Amino acid sequence: QYGEVYDNHMLLARFFTEPEDEWLKHHFLQMALDSARKFKMDSGKREAEANLHMGQ
Repeated sequence: QYGEVYDNHMLLARFFTEPEDEWLKHHFLQMALDSARKFKMDSGKREAEANLHMGQ
C-alpha cells in the first residue's frame, strides 16, 4: 500500500516543473519521503530515491 502511495506522490512531484510550482513539487516529494519511510520491503530504495530528489 505505501509503495503505491509513494509512486503516486512521485508522479505528482514530477508533474510540477514550472518555477512557480516549486512549492508543490517539494510538498509531494516530502509526502513521498514520508510514505517511503513506512515502506520496509525494498531495503530503503524508495527512501533513498526520495531523499535524492529532495536535494535537487
